[in-house]
Amino acid sequence: MAFKKAIKKIAALSAGLGMAGATLMGAMAFDLAEYPSPFVEDGIFNTLVVIGAKAMTIDTIGAADIVASLQAASVSDAGVAGTARGGSVLTVSGDSVEIGEPSDLLELGEPIGNVRETVTEFELDALKGGVITTDEGSTEYNQYLRFNDNDPILANATVLFTENDETNEKVGDFLYLREGNSVTDAIFEYEIEFEEGLESEIEYNIRGSTVSTVQGELDDLEDEVFNLFGIDYTFVDSEIDISNSVQRVTLEFLGGDVTDTLEEGEIRTYTIDGVDYEVEALIVSDTGGSEGRGSVKFKVNGEVTDELEDGDTDVLSDGLEIGIREILPNEAEEVAGGDLVEFFLGANKIQFTDVYSDCNSATSPYGFSQGVEITSEDIEEGYVSICGSVIDNNKTFEITSIKYRLIPDARSGESDIYIPPGHGLREYLDEPEGMLNPEWDIRYEGLVDTGVSTVLIESRGDDEYKLTFTNRQGNRYVIPFVDNNNGNDAQDPALWAWNDFKLGDDVDKNNRNMLIFAEG
Repeated sequence: MAFKKAIKKIAALSAGLGMAGATLMGAMAFDLAEYPSPFVEDGIFNTLVVIGAKAMTIDTIGAADIVASLQAASVSDAGVAGTARGGSVLTVSGDSVEIGEPSDLLELGEPIGNVRETVTEFELDALKGGVITTDEGSTEYNQYLRFNDNDPILANATVLFTENDETNEKVGDFLYLREGNSVTDAIFEYEIEFEEGLESEIEYNIRGSTVSTVQGELDDLEDEVFNLFGIDYTFVDSEIDISNSVQRVTLEFLGGDVTDTLEEGEIRTYTIDGVDYEVEALIVSDTGGSEGRGSVKFKVNGEVTDELEDGDTDVLSDGLEIGIREILPNEAEEVAGGDLVEFFLGANKIQFTDVYSDCNSATSPYGFSQGVEITSEDIEEGYVSICGSVIDNNKTFEITSIKYRLIPDARSGESDIYIPPGHGLREYLDEPEGMLNPEWDIRYEGLVDTGVSTVLIESRGDDEYKLTFTNRQGNRYVIPFVDNNNGNDAQDPALWAWNDFKLGDDVDKNNRNMLIFAEG
């Protein structure tokens, strides 16, 4: 009978796991000095369980115990303090926040946004707010990092126990991110919100004797400093077109490891990541450049840069970037000396371009644009939404928020992203610059042992199986699991139901089959 055959298959699978457990224990008994090696290599579970046909139930329990211990050992050291096996808390240090919480642990198969939807300055110092003051007024600003949002939705990273997609597939626990191609597939959303609105007068462009009525710059924002994801950035340039057919704004920010001011001809040495850089301001002209507003040339460790204007950057041969914050003319009536240049060494430049009037759009791409450039490179997986409006009879532009989303894009040769324990998202992205801040990362530190409960499936004769377990309150349950006493094989074995137990076709909100224990 079909139903009876199904029971036999379940029994064979259960007994077979027991056989594998006994075999592994025998092999390990010869030398346990390096356990869990070779079954766990480089923090990755690297073991296949061989299924036999006649193992006893007690061996099944032993096998499950061994597999659980190997899974718990599938971690690698990443410099984050944690507890030994048997503990239930992962301790993080520095400016970091754990996704799980004592009252809401992140579980296998659970999206991280279900546990921690939003991170603010109360959890990360990098998201601290502040105040920006322009000639048009002051505004407080706040920063948010979101992993769960419905306007529009965000995709979610999930911890899975599975095999990755490398050529030599490895089985283990991974933080998994599926590659995407739309703004709703993003890993996270970063937002900077201006409570009272960040305002600037629009300085309309002048061409000869003609003053534009639609194109200009936001001069009041230039040289204003604010914190963006833990780095102090300066507004260095902007463009705006308020014509009805365009309504687009571009904002440029510049930050760096070193900020300093040099006089023309002055030489200083700076150290970044253990490397010395001798910087000389070769030429500083307050009338140079394409628009006659000033330009500068540097010599860095003997290498001469391009001619740079305000907001420009140049990449040195070793990859370090130098950028211009401001060129300061030193007029004849002032203190003797040449013109000055304020610059960034180890510069990080961000440029956002977006249509400012569609930020509340209810259709894809929901007010976001692929207008992101970081360190002079287009970030194809980066999406930005600048929410703003033109006020005061087209005299002033007001920004209320800037949002940024990054879509997962795996390294060349890989289809999706599988992050093993002890590693971070940055090293698995094709363009890690898209993380905005070169210092921040989403790291997966592996599974934490929170304790286990034993669930037994035991036979009762030839046609009945019982499921036995103890719940968190210490109550022991013995529940019918499979029963064919009536010899009726008409019931679909994919849907067995009793008053207090159900294994079946019903699915939860994540489209996973449900196994339900009902008390009461």
